[in-house]
Amino acid sequence: MKYIYTFLYLLLLSSVASGDASIVGAFGQRLGAAINPIDHSPRFYESVEDLRGVTVYEFVPSKPYREFTSYLVFATPVTKLIFNITASASIDKNRCSIERGIIQTALEEHYPEAERTLLGDITSYSIGDRFIDTRCEYISNTGDMVDYLFATDAVLSIIYVDITLHDTVLDERASQVDKSNF
Repeated sequence: MKYIYTFLYLLLLSSVASGDASIVGAFGQRLGAAINPIDHSPRFYESVEDLRGVTVYEFVPSKPYREFTSYLVFATPVTKLIFNITASASIDKNRCSIERGIIQTALEEHYPEAERTLLGDITSYSIGDRFIDTRCEYISNTGDMVDYLFATDAVLSIIYVDITLHDTVLDERASQVDKSNF
């Protein structure tokens, strides 16, 4: 019996320790947290619904980062759970590269166990069913996306995503459709 208790204690301890290794959220928002759709506090001051039925809320972060000027959370259509947290800013293309490097260093220190993947100009850090993307999207003076050499400005962004909740978006939207017409 003593061994069973020891095993359960170690199992509990390991689950608590691994909980520290998960991607929880950023800027005072938590992935998987419920949003009260009638919350009219200054924290969530504007919302729109996209084509998928996802509610996108603009918010004032409790923990802002100096460069970001826009903060958004995306919530599932029915359960109103946060599955995406995005922060971005339009900045000088040279500064974008520098800030992105600073953010990546901070992420690597905060999530040393994260799997790092490079895909073009996107660096992704993943743990389990959650990931963080950092990117600089280079734009010309006409607003078109271009290569670094032809860019005049850039959009710096960081995106936190819960894949499991993201995958429920279409299921939740389909649950709202009147199926009697089919």
